[in-house]
Amino acid sequence: MPEPTSSGVAGAAAFKAAGGAAAGGALLSAIVVMLMTPPRSMREWAVGLISTVVTGIGGGAIAVQYFHLQE
Repeated sequence: MPEPTSSGVAGAAAFKAAGGAAAGGALLSAIVVMLMTPPRSMREWAVGLISTVVTGIGGGAIAVQYFHLQE
């Protein structure tokens, strides 16, 4: 049986990697959508990018909670 500290560290590293992958995917999809429909100004582009990324990450968190995927 492994020590709890080593398995805890491995679990934390995996959780951090999964979060980074989710954020990267949300950012990539936001950039693709923004390139397909160019905004009128740089400010509008920034607002659209931020809201898309935040919604993408928040939607993933809601799905994890709803389907009980954590544990």
